[in-house]
Order: sequence, then structure tokens, then C-alpha cells
Amino acid sequence: MGASQMKEALSNKSVLVVFDDVNHIDQLIALCGSRDLCFGKRSLVLVTSTSKDLILGLGLYFYEMKALDESESLELFSWHAFKKSSPTDDFMSLSGKAINFCEGLSLALEVIGSLLLNRTKKEWNNVLKKLRGIPRGQIQEKLKISLNFLTDSEKDLFYNIASFYVGLNKHDVTQLLKGSKFPVEKAMHEITEQGLVKVDMSDKLDVHHLLREIGREISPKKIKHEYTYDVFLSFRGEDTRKSFTTHLCTALKKAAIEVFMDEEGIRRGEAISSSLLQAIESSRMSIIIFSKNYAGSFHQKIMLVLVGVYNN
Repeated sequence: MGASQMKEALSNKSVLVVFDDVNHIDQLIALCGSRDLCFGKRSLVLVTSTSKDLILGLGLYFYEMKALDESESLELFSWHAFKKSSPTDDFMSLSGKAINFCEGLSLALEVIGSLLLNRTKKEWNNVLKKLRGIPRGQIQEKLKISLNFLTDSEKDLFYNIASFYVGLNKHDVTQLLKGSKFPVEKAMHEITEQGLVKVDMSDKLDVHHLLREIGREISPKKIKHEYTYDVFLSFRGEDTRKSFTTHLCTALKKAAIEVFMDEEGIRRGEAISSSLLQAIESSRMSIIIFSKNYAGSFHQKIMLVLVGVYNN
């Protein structure tokens, strides 16, 4: 349904519409067809945004979410730092300093609290020292401190999830990476324990938009190696093979271009083979032959993700 059709269908209906995390007026125009949020009588439209000017520019009633007070902050922080509603007596003073740096923001309280779980007082003081050097209001910079406590493998996985895997099933992601040298299960445990990645009730991976920006800024390690193939060729279906893919593969090979043609099938729950992962990683570039039902299988959806990861 296009924007104009949706607007026409809802113009005479009483509806509840939520536009979450809007940062530009063009996003609303793309969804509604105009900047006028016109729906039927008694409709309720909620827009969440970090931009006060955007909300006021739309002529909407403005409500600014209040930060958590000291008591609420301490309780939320404690659930993540101590797995209970209040700090232990010997960490009460340090906890008070920590929540002060979080400025009443739930995301910061969760991430910093998770970071300090099971750490020594010396480690707490090191984290607080880093937080003390960051001006108030710069929450993203404070959240970035958690990256200092990640291994390279954990950083790589966080980067990949933030860039490519949000919304995918945790089990599927774990299975597809099992064939690689990446210690995915241990790394997945660590980044979820630190509150950087969450898993919802449907086992789907999610990353808060602020953390997603931080994750995408991580520079993945570039491994220098000899490429085995020039092209990784991915396709689906006998019709595509006979009508185009085989001819393309033959033409590339005649031009002295080394080609790996993906002919491996995979069912949901199976791990991508190490040979297939190695072929993707060892190819200079990838060519995907899109057909009518290319993304209709679990295998091909996973292939799109893998190609995006390894060719980034």
C-alpha cells in the first residue's frame, strides 16, 4: 500500500498511529504523503523524536520525557550491576557516583551497570575515571567506554549485528557463523550480558539506535590474505541456472576470472559449511543473481547477509 492509498484508507477512521524515532520530516512525508497527519476523528498520533524542533514544527503537543530520579536510577542500575534492586553496602558510594554520570537515562544506566557487573573496586574506579572525563550530555561517548572491555572477536560480532543482523533470529545467526573460525557463542553471550545487544521474546536480535551508531563506527579488522577467487556467484533455481547463471559463469572463466558458484542448499537450523564461508571470505567480490523467488528461502536470505558482511 502506497502513502496516498494509506492516507485515503485511514482518513475517515479512528486510529492509533505511532511514528517511532523520527529524526527528519521527510520520513513522515514518505509514510503519510504530506506533513499533515490527517486521520479520522478521535484519532491519536504519537511521534517520538530526539528533535524538539521537529515536533513543534509539526504543530503537535510536545511532551518531554523526564529522566529517572536518583531513586529510580539507582534501582535500574542495580538490577544490571548487581542483579538485585539495590547495591551491596560496600559498593553503595561507587554506585551513587556511577548513576550521577548516567544523567537519569535508562540506556546509560543499563549499559554502564552491565559493564560493572562482577568487577572489582579497582575496575569500577577506572570506569568512573573515564566517565568523569566526558562532559555532561555526551551520552554516546559514555556508552563507548563499554567497547574498551570487549575482545576483538566481540567487537567484530557487535559491529556485524549492528550493521547487518538486527531483526534476525539469534539462533539462526549463531548457526550460520558456526562454520567459521569466529567464537560466536561466547562473543554473543558477552555482548548481550553487557547490554549492547538484546534478544526479544521471539529470539530476535535488537540494538538500540544509539548503540547501533556506535557499533557501525567500529572498524572491522581487515585480514590481509591471497584471494582464491575473483568472484563469488550466488543464485537460486534451475531456471536461473540454465537461462543466465551458467552462461555468465562460463563467460567469466573464459576471461580468466576465477569463479566460485554457490550450489549448496541449506535448511533452517543448519550451519553454513566452513567451505562456503571460506569461499565468500576468499572472494574479491560477489555477484548475486536475483530471481523471482531468490529471497524466498532461508538459505538465500542468509547468503545476502553473509555477502554483506564479508564484502563490507
